[in-house]
Amino acid sequence: MTYAVLWRRDRGPVHAGRLSLLDHTLLLEGTSAGVAGRCELGYDEIENVDIGRTAAQRLGGRPVTVIRSPRGETVEVAMLGGGGLLPELVEQLDAARVKPAA
Repeated sequence: MTYAVLWRRDRGPVHAGRLSLLDHTLLLEGTSAGVAGRCELGYDEIENVDIGRTAAQRLGGRPVTVIRSPRGETVEVAMLGGGGLLPELVEQLDAARVKPAA
């Protein structure tokens, strides 16, 4: 599944591009001021997923999905297809990172 998004990693530059939900990883690709950016996170590297609505967290005025890794990295993603997609993304990431009991 692929979504059109704005995204940034660790409060860095905002990239316009796409988010792809692959079999084992979340892949973000895009450009910021003409410079290509890429961020890949394995679902097992995601510690927490939440929705950020504060003015400081918003990207392009849009609320974001906040993704945190155990190493303290933060990725913020704003959906360009509509705000209703935000809870869907949170749900999909939560499901992907849950490991079945052995």
